Amino acid sequence: MLKRYEYSLLFLVQVMPYLLYALLMPSDPIPIEFKTDDSYFYFKIAQNVVAGLGSTFDGINPTNGYHPLWMILCIPIVYFFDDKIMVLRIVMVLSAIFLYFTLLNLLALLRNFGIRRTSSFIVVLLLGTNSLWHSHGMCGMEFPLSLFLTTLFLYLFQQKASGVWFGLVGGLTFLVRLDNVFLICIVYLFVFFQKQFKKSDLIAAVLPHH
Repeated sequence: MLKRYEYSLLFLVQVMPYLLYALLMPSDPIPIEFKTDDSYFYFKIAQNVVAGLGSTFDGINPTNGYHPLWMILCIPIVYFFDDKIMVLRIVMVLSAIFLYFTLLNLLALLRNFGIRRTSSFIVVLLLGTNSLWHSHGMCGMEFPLSLFLTTLFLYLFQQKASGVWFGLVGGLTFLVRLDNVFLICIVYLFVFFQKQFKKSDLIAAVLPHH
C-alpha cells in the first residue's frame, strides 16, 4: 500500500510542473514544442479526421501508419479544442499524468519483488526527476501511455489478476503500440504453460517411476 506522501511527492515532481506550465504560459510565442516530428503527424491526421476527410495526412492519400490507441485519444482532443496551442497544452498534461501513473506502477512492482519501501521509492523518485525520462516522455506521442499500460499489464500479471482485466489491459497495451505484441505473447505463454504444468506435474515428470 502506497503512503499519501508518496502519491503527493511523485505528483509534485511529475505532473505539477507541466500543469503550471500549461496553465500559465502565454500562447504567443508558442510555449510548447514537441521535439518528435511524428507527434505532429498524429495531430494533423486527427485534424483531418475531425474535418471529415478520414484517416489521411495530406487530405488526399489514406494512411494507417500510426498506433491506434494514441490516435483515438488525439481525435476527441482536436475535436473539442479548435485552438492548436490548447491541443498541445492538453497533450502535454495528459502525457505527464500517464508518466505519473507509470511511476506508481513501477513502485508497486518493485515492492512486490521484495525491495524495501525506502529504496524502491528513492529509485522511482530518481527516475521521475531524470532529464532523459522527461525529454523522452514528453514527446507528444504514445510513449507515456504505452509505459503506463505496459507497467499496469506487468503488475496485473504479477498479482495474478482476473482474466477479464488482464485480457482488457493486454489488448489496450497492444493497441497503444503494436510492437508490444511480443511482450504480451511472452506473458500469455508463460501464464498458459504455468497453468498446464503445475509444480507437482513437473516433479512427477522428472522423477523416475518405480
